[in-house]
Amino acid sequence: MDEKIKYNIKYSDTLWLRIAKFYTFFSYSEKFHNNLVKKFITKFNPYNKTLIDIGFGSGQLIYQLHIKYNMKVIGTDISEKTVTQFNKKIRKKKLQNIIAIKLNPYQETLPFKTNSTDFITCNHVLEHVKNDLKLLQELKRVLKKDGIGIIMIPINEENLEVPTHLRKYNTKNFINLLKKLFNIYYYEENDVITNFIRILGVKNKIWSNTLKRIVIFIFSFIPFPFLYKIDKLLKKFLTPSQLMIIIGLK
Repeated sequence: MDEKIKYNIKYSDTLWLRIAKFYTFFSYSEKFHNNLVKKFITKFNPYNKTLIDIGFGSGQLIYQLHIKYNMKVIGTDISEKTVTQFNKKIRKKKLQNIIAIKLNPYQETLPFKTNSTDFITCNHVLEHVKNDLKLLQELKRVLKKDGIGIIMIPINEENLEVPTHLRKYNTKNFINLLKKLFNIYYYEENDVITNFIRILGVKNKIWSNTLKRIVIFIFSFIPFPFLYKIDKLLKKFLTPSQLMIIIGLK
């Protein structure tokens, strides 16, 4: 397990991944995930509230939420280079109440006070950490009594071996796990296109990687409202790649 964590650290700092993170036309999946969060977070009055994003990726989500809703936001990541790059961007724009901090990839303890945030987002992180239950308990600890969490995890990976994933999830088992800690307000399976992308990715062939990049590039330019409708239509015939859950404290 520690070897996979080391691989995750190395992978998160690769030049290509950081380019893909910070230039979202290379990153369809992150764009889809971010827009999902924005679609649902508006239902919970986010104006002037606080948010912690676990595994903040490019930082596009927290940047956009900060600008649109005047949220005080903290992004976390295991990649020191990503954190440094994002904070440099924020300083250049002279923005306040938005920052990124580096987390220890071998620990699930969060450096935040108990009951300290209104919102938590944790998108495609739990499959990478050593102890996913411990991280979920930490999310519960730092979330305010009336706070909201939005969690996304990969599903339907039974026939895939993703080098950066420490475990595989299915919807039923994960929902049952969450019910022990949180109230579940809503969940849905979605993102059919990413399932196709990851199947191409794990083949790791020149043709599959080339086709994967083409699919990512094309779908990154489709406006999210249309993409969300396309996804709902395709889900009737194809396999979704992720589970999105909205949670609150019991």
